Amino acid sequence: MELCGDDNFIDIVEQGFDAGIRYARSVPTDMIAVPLTPRCRSAVIAAASYVRKRGRPSRPRELEQFNCIQLRRSTGSIFDWDFVEDGKPVRVPINGSLIVNDVEVCLRAVLRGVGFARQPISLVMSYIENGEMETALDEYAVEVPGLMDCKGPSRP
Repeated sequence: MELCGDDNFIDIVEQGFDAGIRYARSVPTDMIAVPLTPRCRSAVIAAASYVRKRGRPSRPRELEQFNCIQLRRSTGSIFDWDFVEDGKPVRVPINGSLIVNDVEVCLRAVLRGVGFARQPISLVMSYIENGEMETALDEYAVEVPGLMDCKGPSRP
């Protein structure tokens, strides 16, 4: 078995892989996909030390007043952060002093107190439980589709 960890969005069939794992919303329609995890809530997180020094936003648009760590997609675009406010979807463009293209690097930057980031709660729960990270804007959080086990299109 060979495992390849890559945050880039690749064509797993073209790259010669038998299967891949990705979020449900990014599974091509011609792929066979089986759910691996339930839906997951996105969490806005920061190191406890950052929150003590700078505070936390009380509404999504207040993120403009804080340093935020941006995540660049493999396509080159940068994630805006989605929320639900007053029952309506809200997309907040994020600015900050750091842009990364790797989730692990993002988490390390959060732990070092660089600023807020947004990650699936399941990914950061252990940091929250041990007091290293805190969440913000929980009441505005959106759920994202879970992870899927993807295989190439079935062939006759």
